[in-house]
Amino acid sequence: MKVSGRIIKMALQGFLSYKQIENINLESITEDTARASNEFLDTNELFICFDDLERKDSNLSFADLIGYINTLVDQNIKILIICNEDIIGEDDEYKTHIEKIIGIKFPYQPDISQIINSITTQEYAGYPEFTQKLKEHNDLLVLFTKKNNTNFRSCEYGISILHDCFSKIEQGLENLKNDTKEEYVKQTSNIIRFILIIAIEYKQNRISYKNINDFRKLVFSLSDIFNDQESYQDSTTTQNREILTDLLKKYNIQTGEYRFFQSLFRYITEGSEFTSQIFFEEFQIIFQLTDDKIPFHYKIFNQLDYKTSLLLEEEEYLASTIKMLDYAKLGHYDLPEYLTIIFYIERYNNPLNLNFEHEIEELKAGFSIAANRIKNTTSWDNAAFMFENSYSDRDMSELNMQFYQYGMEIINIIKEEKNNIKRNETAQLFKSDFTLFIKKYQSNGDFRNYVDSTDFLKEISDHELITLIYRISLHEIQLFNLFIKQRYHHANEHNRELPILEHTITMLETNIKSTETTTNTPRKLALFKQVLECLKKATKAQS
Repeated sequence: MKVSGRIIKMALQGFLSYKQIENINLESITEDTARASNEFLDTNELFICFDDLERKDSNLSFADLIGYINTLVDQNIKILIICNEDIIGEDDEYKTHIEKIIGIKFPYQPDISQIINSITTQEYAGYPEFTQKLKEHNDLLVLFTKKNNTNFRSCEYGISILHDCFSKIEQGLENLKNDTKEEYVKQTSNIIRFILIIAIEYKQNRISYKNINDFRKLVFSLSDIFNDQESYQDSTTTQNREILTDLLKKYNIQTGEYRFFQSLFRYITEGSEFTSQIFFEEFQIIFQLTDDKIPFHYKIFNQLDYKTSLLLEEEEYLASTIKMLDYAKLGHYDLPEYLTIIFYIERYNNPLNLNFEHEIEELKAGFSIAANRIKNTTSWDNAAFMFENSYSDRDMSELNMQFYQYGMEIINIIKEEKNNIKRNETAQLFKSDFTLFIKKYQSNGDFRNYVDSTDFLKEISDHELITLIYRISLHEIQLFNLFIKQRYHHANEHNRELPILEHTITMLETNIKSTETTTNTPRKLALFKQVLECLKKATKAQS
């Protein structure tokens, strides 16, 4: 094919001016085309393809773009347009102008199932167990591809993330036993569904790591979302609520199908460390598994969910409810379960004829036992978070609202106790091993976020801080300065630490003045002066 540089330049002129499309002189382009065709009489041999027409720049109107294409058509240049008209939709400009230049139209209707099968068999031929898993969930992959405008790139990305996650998860399968193995098999489809949704939505920039708490709360809100209830107010912003509502309706995720796995969410959206051990530790917490078994008190509790309880005979139902109450009073259940337990004993018009006032007092004692039992375990954060976010003034009875208030009092007391301990531990590390503190601060995101959001320096006396400054090495002094600059970058972020900074400045100024003319370590003195200036700027920012 003979293609002259002049013709290429002419054909690309419009593209190079997308941002200033209103300034494009179509008449000039037409003249260029005419002159070029006079010089080169073979424009019939020129073929130009416009791909992804639906992804045009928002500053470029369809009227201008199609007008430009029409100019090329008038010069006998062959044009191929590839676009997704489902995405373009009912754009009036597009419908008005496109028919004027289209000669032949070929609808592209891919066999989604066949294409997905081709992707999986070619790219994962060496992983027969994984490809078998994909075949078993082919309908799910087809559905998710359709829900994303038949975007095979996003589907392919989702499958690659799924393969990555399962290759790590299944490294620990041989160690699974008893109820853990059985529950994992039951939940495999839900895990696949969760990974695909998060991966595809993340790939398309619809969600990010900042949405993590919104997804954690969704287990309480699914029924409201699918029934279009106004009470779904759990997300941090209206925008986040809309994103999550649209997302869950889009994939039609029902309550029983939704499980939130924080380890997977963080791995997909943040790139955090992910191993089979991390996953199954979380898995066992979610499904109340202890030593690979569902404890007897949870088997009783699970019998009383709505669908399963309808299968019980009346005497069996009442006996199970009494057993559940006994276990709850001993503190055996997780914190959010206590609100469900109160719902269970209230429903069906109190068939046990319980004295609710008496029962609630005993359940409060059990809740306190449960909270103190897990406060120093990895289960605490999730249990407290789930209890806090289980409140609903639309669905909760008066008894449950009262119990919720009591539960929050206990949780807040324990939180304050844990915060005091953690704040003191952080301050102790800072003053006793500054090198280790900085190393942890630089390498551990969770620790850095905690340090940046906590006024831990108020736990250190001014004498301890000045002693630290005198003791650390020259290199560590530079790191100290950098830490202070970063810490007090924003005004009033840590103003409760202001007194210790001011006292330290006074002592440091006195020391510098007294040693300035007699010091035999001028480099260290110069760095002390830098520390002084750094602390002064920090106090100015906080005052």
